[in-house]
Amino acid sequence: MTTAAPHTIPRRTFLALARGRGGADAVAVLRAGQLSKRRLLLSAVRRAAEARRPDEAREVRLAETYEEFERIRQRSREQWESVLLQPYLDLWAADCLRRLHADEAPAQDQDEAPAQHQHQDQPQHQDQHQHQHQHQHPHRSEGTDRDRLRGLAGFLRPTGHVVRLEAAGHRLVLRIDDRGPYRHAHGEPVPGPLGEDELRAWRELLAEAWRLLAERHPWYAEAVGAGVSTLVPLRPPPDGTAVSSAVRRGYGAIGVSLPSGPQPLALALVHEFLHIQLGALLDLVPLHGPDSGARYHAPWRPDPRPAGALLQGTYAHLGVSDFWRREPGAHAAEQYAHWRGRTLEAADTLLESGELTEDGREFVNELRRAVCDR
Repeated sequence: MTTAAPHTIPRRTFLALARGRGGADAVAVLRAGQLSKRRLLLSAVRRAAEARRPDEAREVRLAETYEEFERIRQRSREQWESVLLQPYLDLWAADCLRRLHADEAPAQDQDEAPAQHQHQDQPQHQDQHQHQHQHQHPHRSEGTDRDRLRGLAGFLRPTGHVVRLEAAGHRLVLRIDDRGPYRHAHGEPVPGPLGEDELRAWRELLAEAWRLLAERHPWYAEAVGAGVSTLVPLRPPPDGTAVSSAVRRGYGAIGVSLPSGPQPLALALVHEFLHIQLGALLDLVPLHGPDSGARYHAPWRPDPRPAGALLQGTYAHLGVSDFWRREPGAHAAEQYAHWRGRTLEAADTLLESGELTEDGREFVNELRRAVCDR
């Protein structure tokens, strides 16, 4: 049976994460947690499938595929981490386990456990490049148990286009996923495979956005370069509103529609990375309890939100206000003041909610101090 040693987060790292300043070192701690989580999930899927769907498991050669993951680990740690950290492997495993245990009494869903909440967060930025952020409910694939189990082999052969960027000493290696089966988990329409002109447009705009991020926001460039591995192109709605999202069980992936310039793309990278980072932290440290049923005002949405979703939005908007603080011009100054005030308002709401754990209160207090100090 696969086992994993407990993961601990040094207090200094925890507080740096709360300030949005953890950098690559903090990402490495969260990444280690994700590797352990995914290895345990794969082992759990194999055991459950062989016990509950033995015929299907044999037919799709699930054991052989699992052993291939183990052979990669023994052969090359770097390659194994790259394969295991493909964003939607977590989503696939959770879906398989949910289906394999569907005949049991409905215990608490894995995705609704305190450290693994699903979020829907759709702030409306007050400029011409509005972004809608959705943290979707668990993606449930269609098809038979056999089809789902067969999906594991696909993670050994990732598709997409690799983009390598470097600016001001910061590197970003992204895979543009324009045909993978889990792109719809981002909750927005996705285009078909990109044509040459479309791919060129993405590469050029990403290069400009990365240069902006590396030169003006090097602390975020360091962390994004370490924590974001996949970009899923999304199709914007008919009104042209830019959309972006992160998936709770998709560590390392962001979905985004092609914006009109590098600044909104750089902002989307920061915003969605912080959602990813907080999700990985929640896998290790519960910051709030289970959903109490109470709902709270979120300054970026018309509808009240549960505490977990409000925490996600507050943390992401820590990055939004910080981003605008370093951008030039009157519009940036206006945006900074706007989002700084709303982030503080949301932090106060969380601290007054009574739903945060002790670690959660420390996290939000530190987040609030960071906003006040900037």
